[in-house]
Order: sequence, then structure tokens, then C-alpha cells
Amino acid sequence: MPLGDVRTIHTTQLVFVNILAWFFLKEKFGLAEAQTTIVVMLGVVMITKPPTIFDDMGADDSITYDSTYYTVAGISLAGAFCQVSLE
Repeated sequence: MPLGDVRTIHTTQLVFVNILAWFFLKEKFGLAEAQTTIVVMLGVVMITKPPTIFDDMGADDSITYDSTYYTVAGISLAGAFCQVSLE
């Protein structure tokens, strides 16, 4: 997985922090936050072009998608959960 994709997915941690803070800490999550979350996640999908969605459309054959690809999202979510639990 290219480093740029890893970094892009990692930056979504802030989106997960916002959602988890709303769920666990009852923080404000209004229309603006919801719209921002949708735009950020769509941007990440457009940048990383996961093979499960794009199905080899312009795929680079030198890039292999293994369990690391999906582990990055899980690590970001776990980091967001830890960050919310510290507040």
C-alpha cells in the first residue's frame, strides 16, 4: 500500500473522534459536522480507490492490497476510540 494512501486513511482519525465523541460523550454533532464527515470520507474513498469498490478501474498492478490495507482503517478507529476515552 502506498504511503500516501496510509497517511490519507490515518487522517480520518479525526472524523472517528468526532463520531465517537458524539456517541459516548454526547458532544454536539450537527448538520455541519455530518456534512463534513461525508465529504471527508468520500474524499478518502476517491484518493485511495479501494479495490472492493472500484474493481480494477485504473488499478496499478504494482500495488498489492493485503490485510495491511484494511488494518490501517482499524488502527485509526482504535486510535480515535482511545483519544475519546481520554477526554
